[in-house]
Amino acid sequence: RAAEPIAGGDRYAPPAAVADGGAAAAGAALDRVAIAAGGSGDAAEGWTDAILASAYGAGTAVPLVLVAADAVPDATAEVLTRLAPTDYLTLVGDGAAITAETEQQLRDLLDIETIRLASDTPTITSVMVADFALREGADASSVWVATASQFPDALAATAAVGSTGGVLLLVDPDDPNPEVVRRFLRRWFTAVESVTRVGGPAAVPATTEDALSAGFGGPGS
Repeated sequence: RAAEPIAGGDRYAPPAAVADGGAAAAGAALDRVAIAAGGSGDAAEGWTDAILASAYGAGTAVPLVLVAADAVPDATAEVLTRLAPTDYLTLVGDGAAITAETEQQLRDLLDIETIRLASDTPTITSVMVADFALREGADASSVWVATASQFPDALAATAAVGSTGGVLLLVDPDDPNPEVVRRFLRRWFTAVESVTRVGGPAAVPATTEDALSAGFGGPGS
């Protein structure tokens, strides 16, 4: 069978087409859609929000579309109108990534509420997104951990979330004891069955892995 390409005139059209096709295949009404910024095209700039939004979508069966920081592209607006989510849009990214004006455009387009998940660091944002996904019914048994310093490991972990379930956390290799991640693991320790590092010791140092294992031990660890 020949491959069927998904393409478009800009970086916003392919994700819109994927979201549209996935929703059509599912055949059910949508209550929410994930939103992230399309960024500048530089893989090293602003990729963490998009990766986290993708992992959120993969873990909760929610489609993902992209916006520009300061506008809702035509392709995105068209697919959102077709998808017609009924509850809310989940934005991942701060006001620099997705401006308040763009957020208002999204609200006005669909007459719908938005929920924004963002913080000062990718690690804290990843915990916010993971908490939110688990409260929405994502599988808590598997936690995938990757570095926030470069995207390949996190991208691979997102695929794992999509295929096997779970949530994605990003850690800073320069922070050997990510307390916010340990608190997350303590909150969900009765449901979490495995914590899997994606990447080598340069990406997630052994000291960080030890700290995560301690957090995995439960409220008293």
